[in-house]
Amino acid sequence: MGRISQRAARAKRTVVLVGDDDSFTHGLAEMLEGAGVAVRVAVSARMALVEADALSEPVMVCDLGASKMQAVELSLLMRARGLVMPVVAISSMPNIQQHCKALGIRHFLAQPFRLGELLDVIERLAEPEHVTLVGAPPTLRASIS
Repeated sequence: MGRISQRAARAKRTVVLVGDDDSFTHGLAEMLEGAGVAVRVAVSARMALVEADALSEPVMVCDLGASKMQAVELSLLMRARGLVMPVVAISSMPNIQQHCKALGIRHFLAQPFRLGELLDVIERLAEPEHVTLVGAPPTLRASIS
């Protein structure tokens, strides 16, 4: 078993991949599945939460730059529902770190990234002690109160 496959085998959580660019999202899903990761694709934040509800301990991977603002909507919906689960934002937009901080997302990868980098993050988040979204950052508290 190769290095990537071994890593993926240790990441026992299913990834819910959220994005609206079909070619990128489905291409990334195929690469993750090829590495042994179970993946469900969602084209909206609401669909992602439906997928996550059907799973035990999912990891969300969300395209922060998606045209329908899924990461923002996903973050707000999770907080409004009191949901806590690991989220990884991926984006080619500048200042990804500041955007993620404002959304309360602690894990992110700037595009382009290597598959191994994403697998490393997923593996870390698959460990039971990882909780990524805890409480809304101050900039979002007013919008969901």
